[in-house]
Amino acid sequence: MGLPRIETIDRRHCLELLARARIGRLVFAIPGDPPGVVPMSYVLDGSPGAEAVVVRTTHGSRLGRAVLGRAVSFEVDELRDVTREGWSVVVSGIAEELTDAGHARRVGERLQAWAPGFKDLFLLVPVNEVSGRRLVSRETVIRLPDTPAPRWPEANGWTPGTRTAAEYRTDFDGR
Repeated sequence: MGLPRIETIDRRHCLELLARARIGRLVFAIPGDPPGVVPMSYVLDGSPGAEAVVVRTTHGSRLGRAVLGRAVSFEVDELRDVTREGWSVVVSGIAEELTDAGHARRVGERLQAWAPGFKDLFLLVPVNEVSGRRLVSRETVIRLPDTPAPRWPEANGWTPGTRTAAEYRTDFDGR
């Protein structure tokens, strides 16, 4: 297998990838402390051109105090160790509190926090800046939402840990 190549993902595909994932990482900095990275469940909310990543935490929590009104980033990815492929999308913006109770209730119906505890603070990260990259093998293509399914290996029954992708490919297409 040749070395993978890196491709830039356009805004539309970045938003589609954000919409289908459920867990990401909120990245923030508190002056005088090392940067923080917290895995969180989230939803992509809003209308075209006004999208925002929404996460839940607790009012008065260290995280809530650290990020409100500050620049943060939110990263989502999907990585495949076996094929050395994957994608990553990063959103950057100023974290805001979602204060509209009706909007918070509608978002709350779709956003379930994975961590235990009462999560009454909805944080919005407006998608002011979004960038994405994907690492693609020279032999396969990572499927974006509007592209055809990949030819192999996972799409044709290969599962990690059973045989190497190269062994599977030899059986599948005679190489």
